[in-house]
Amino acid sequence: MARRTKQEAEETRENILSAALDVIYEKGYARSTFVNIAKEIKLTKGAIYWHFKSKPDMFLALGRQMEDKIETTLHDIFYETHTLNEYRQMLFKMILLISEDVQLRKYYSIVFYRMEWTDELLSMKQFFDQQEEDMVQWSKDILRQAQLRKEIPQEKNIDHLARALSALAGGLLAYCLSDPNDGTGKRSKIVQLGLDTFFAGLCKANDYLPNEGRP
Repeated sequence: MARRTKQEAEETRENILSAALDVIYEKGYARSTFVNIAKEIKLTKGAIYWHFKSKPDMFLALGRQMEDKIETTLHDIFYETHTLNEYRQMLFKMILLISEDVQLRKYYSIVFYRMEWTDELLSMKQFFDQQEEDMVQWSKDILRQAQLRKEIPQEKNIDHLARALSALAGGLLAYCLSDPNDGTGKRSKIVQLGLDTFFAGLCKANDYLPNEGRP
């Protein structure tokens, strides 16, 4: 019985997060309340508080759930990514996954377009900052190994490259999220073009910049 009760509690928690995603996507974070979410799945506000102490706490749990979904879906690709080509393909698949999966698309649309980053969301901001920094560090490891293999010129600054790639990926994702009804395949072509152009440039020296223009 205890095991069943625990399972039911977990199912309720998942239902709350699913409802929260829909409500916040529709209303925006600031205008969404526990009452709205409770009504969505016919619960009381107290039932929401039993699982989450506050709205920021609930949204942080939603963020972790979405990150877990990405990692689970792309698990094999993440751990088999070692070369520049594999990394480019992984980024391509990750951006398209987020833009095409209904839940992930709603969640990242909220983050990009329906959030007001107030002080109460500091823990959420720290979560996102850490996620981005982890991605940058992972990028640096792959890029550094490519540089050791002489696939990237020695004068390239690996930290700058990793952060530029993070910015590019974020920009391409934002583009995909802003075009929800792409029935022509244009979205994937733009993502492919952006990544192909960046990775092609990795293998070229910075001889087009004057010496005094380099950092």
